[in-house]
Amino acid sequence: MMDLRIPKLPKNEDDLEELSRELEHQHDDHDDVEHIVAELITSIQSLQNRVSQNESDINEIKKEISRIYLVLSKVVLLVSSNNENDKIKNLKDLLTLLK
Repeated sequence: MMDLRIPKLPKNEDDLEELSRELEHQHDDHDDVEHIVAELITSIQSLQNRVSQNESDINEIKKEISRIYLVLSKVVLLVSSNNENDKIKNLKDLLTLLK
């Protein structure tokens, strides 16, 4: 039975080549090694794509959270204001943010 434990995740092409060489030394059947390395590369690329998508999603969420805080700050200013002109200004600002 093959031992597919990897002590560390390969982070670049050099790591993948090193892993490939180690697997070639452990196994006589070169086709199996090539298949395993190809599967590893595919899995790593898939993970990299998912990480990129997650980073993009995180940036969008950060923007939305900032917008929510800005809206809340305008609501607080609106509620705490005694001046009618300030209330109108804050309402207009709030309306602009919500569009």
